[in-house]
Amino acid sequence: MSETKKTRSEIKREAIISAARTAFQNDGVQNTSMDRIAEIAQVSKRTVYNHFSTKETLLFYIMKESWEKIFVQSSAYYNPNAPLKGQLIALLDDFIQLVSSENHINLSRAVFSYFVYHTEDFKKEVDKFYDRKTNLHHCLSAAVQDGRLIDLDIDKGIDQLCNLIKGACFWPQLMGIEPIFTEAQKTQLAEDAVDMFLSRYEA
Repeated sequence: MSETKKTRSEIKREAIISAARTAFQNDGVQNTSMDRIAEIAQVSKRTVYNHFSTKETLLFYIMKESWEKIFVQSSAYYNPNAPLKGQLIALLDDFIQLVSSENHINLSRAVFSYFVYHTEDFKKEVDKFYDRKTNLHHCLSAAVQDGRLIDLDIDKGIDQLCNLIKGACFWPQLMGIEPIFTEAQKTQLAEDAVDMFLSRYEA
């Protein structure tokens, strides 16, 4: 089956999003104008506004897209007949690969520098993201129902796992304190985080 051909509008939209990512990472959100995004995307300024009414709308879209890739579109799913440790490691591997990537860290640095002065807007957008149930949430919920995890508050457990990951391979890199993790470090981090988690909650 052949792939559906993209329309001109879809191609231009993708070019705008890609251009905005580049501009935000290179110049920062504050210093990026819609004119600059249009120039990089090689489209008219009117075309940019036809797709995104404001720079903030475009920024929120990119944030949401990154969030979806990290927390919702994971390739791993719960299997009641498979070892739980391996499943959790697979879920965290997807999370680690994305959250620790240089592109994600650079974009996050630009986003955070902007939202220092727009904290209420940032909180509203993040709250929307947290309303979505992730594959990790579904996996932990199913494991609790199957009696494989005990004394676990799902949201708290997710926070604990994510904080273990981000505290090692995201926040230090965002602040420029530590270098980007190697593949071996990422693999070890996933295993260590799952071992700590299961030592507390596994039945």
